[in-house]
Amino acid sequence: MKIEEEYGLPEIYFSKVTAANYEKSRAMRKIQTEITRRALEFIKSTEGTALDIGCGTGFSMQVLADAGFDAVGVDVSQDMIDIAVSKGFKALHGTFMNLPFDNNSFDAAVSISALQWIQAKSESELIRNYLKVLTEIYRVLKPKGECVIQFYPINATYHDLFIKAVKKTPFTARTVTDFPNNQKKRKTFIVLEKR
Repeated sequence: MKIEEEYGLPEIYFSKVTAANYEKSRAMRKIQTEITRRALEFIKSTEGTALDIGCGTGFSMQVLADAGFDAVGVDVSQDMIDIAVSKGFKALHGTFMNLPFDNNSFDAAVSISALQWIQAKSESELIRNYLKVLTEIYRVLKPKGECVIQFYPINATYHDLFIKAVKKTPFTARTVTDFPNNQKKRKTFIVLEKR
């Protein structure tokens, strides 16, 4: 069985049908909600504006709003955005590498189960792509702003290359892994703080 990312570009994979199925999935809602709640445990800020990068239909934005943030989302799939907007969320079309926001706009950011869509044909290209992503996140965060990224790397190399890219940025960073010895339950969170 293929995982979603193996189908190629997310803007192609997430059609009206797949976006609607994603929104209807109780399992997806539960997983995304739990992961976002866990990610918020690493963010010191408890108010202000928070960006959900790869917001999908808004599961994580709901958690951010419930926690007291003014939640804003961005996603590459217009069909996913349309559903999020229909639920009352502010969500814009954009990519990890070209966030449609001004500099220093957000107190916090999360990206839950989305970064694995960043792919490349070589390791050097992947590092460059990750650096573009990190540069954009750094740009839109306010000073001392924090971002928590949780993703499912396609393999250990993707994770290691992301960490290598993080080390090339001005972010203060740490990694937290829940259930490190359980492949099925393992969740890794990269916690970034803008200096």
